[in-house]
Amino acid sequence: MYWIKGFDMTKTHSLTFFDPKATAYPAKEYDIDDKDEKMSHRFYGKQNTAEDWVMAPSSRPVVAVPPVNVHSISVPGGNGELDLTTSLTGFPAYGNRTGSFEFIVMNDIRPWTVTYDMLLGYMQGRTMQMIAYDEPNYYYEGRMSLNAMKSDQHNSQITIDYSFKPFKMEVTRSDENELWDCYDFEYGCTIGDLFNDIPLLPQYQTQKQPNPASSVAPSTAYSINFSKMPKLMLTDDDKKWDTNATTAETIAVYNRITDKLNDTVDIPFELRMARIVLGAKPLHLPNLSIRFPANSQSGFRYNAFCQIDNAENIFHTRVRMMKTIEKSFANPDSYITIETDPNAMLSNVNASSECIITFWHDYDGDATYELTGRHFSLLGLRRGYL
Repeated sequence: MYWIKGFDMTKTHSLTFFDPKATAYPAKEYDIDDKDEKMSHRFYGKQNTAEDWVMAPSSRPVVAVPPVNVHSISVPGGNGELDLTTSLTGFPAYGNRTGSFEFIVMNDIRPWTVTYDMLLGYMQGRTMQMIAYDEPNYYYEGRMSLNAMKSDQHNSQITIDYSFKPFKMEVTRSDENELWDCYDFEYGCTIGDLFNDIPLLPQYQTQKQPNPASSVAPSTAYSINFSKMPKLMLTDDDKKWDTNATTAETIAVYNRITDKLNDTVDIPFELRMARIVLGAKPLHLPNLSIRFPANSQSGFRYNAFCQIDNAENIFHTRVRMMKTIEKSFANPDSYITIETDPNAMLSNVNASSECIITFWHDYDGDATYELTGRHFSLLGLRRGYL
């Protein structure tokens, strides 16, 4: 042990690094229990600047702001320049966050050469993930390197350079449990309960059309408008629906969910400007998966639909994804992944715009509802912020 026995280095303002390519040495404080009661690891290869390297920051470590990728054209004979920064997307794009952190290594606690060698071996030139003590719900990802090493009689200073991607990402995805110990209940916004294990109720269905592409979402479809969020979260009890549910119980489930979805509050403009609901990074659905249940019996088939209406300031897009599901399930956990569209995107980057996502399905028209007790989910949604 290189540091003095009994020395307690505070973790205040410390930084925790992780190896995104590692599959060993999980960071257990970020683990979650999945539905099968098996441990799921989020981060690996953890190293903390205070706990593991016995370093203290010379000042509060603050990650640099990402610069805007500005593109302008000078027109001969004209005044000023044409700003084309948002001409293609309707919202600005950003460059990497670049900067450095300076840490102090006290010479009488641990030889600075030991810390220096550890840092070189762990992060020099490598892509790392980082969680700051002051922002426990987000991680940054980018390339790290060691820069200057200065020393005097009492301590040494080590400078760590970084080049992080523009957006800080949520630690928890929409299909994972929140880290409630450090959750910001005043400004945080959890949306995982709106996407996971939603009952595929008969109220979310419509009559099957000869051409599925012409199917229209019913007025009772499951729909979320991200400019008007429910005041209350959907709980497991709200979504509880099993294969033995009666018609009255099914109606009760639909009413519980609908009442909560309709009891909304307008997102305050300042929070919409901060992109609290969907984040500042447009969410491209090809990186996600939409899971619908397989059929309950052979010979039954249905079409599952996911429609996204995205109204940014300079364009209004509608993307519809569809999957024909005809394979019967062998067990209650059988699911089909809907085909994603490369143009599908969830975004409310422009605060005055709306983004609406709608789920529904059709049916064969017989009197028996074959999907009683089944649920669907949109998995893997992870928001990014500036």
